Amino acid sequence: MWPDDRHPRAHALLAAAYAQPVLRRLLPVNSHFNLWFATSVEEPWKFRVGHVRCPDEDGLYGVRRRGEPVARTETPEEAAALVVAALPAGLGPVVTSPGG
Repeated sequence: MWPDDRHPRAHALLAAAYAQPVLRRLLPVNSHFNLWFATSVEEPWKFRVGHVRCPDEDGLYGVRRRGEPVARTETPEEAAALVVAALPAGLGPVVTSPGG
């Protein structure tokens, strides 16, 4: 993180996700401080998996599924654990052949 980082809670979500080996195998997508994961770098919105994590305004971390709240946690590590627990078994990156 840069010394003048204005968004330490968003970075904390990324760090907590990186600490989870299964999440390191996926593509992290961060948009508007929301963090979600995909199994492909090509059109990641089509290969979105699991829950979305976001820092809430009141200091908690929200976990959502299709826009609906699933849980609120006190730490980003707890939010990451919820995301991992909800992933399908055997999940890994989607491998596409060259040219399609």
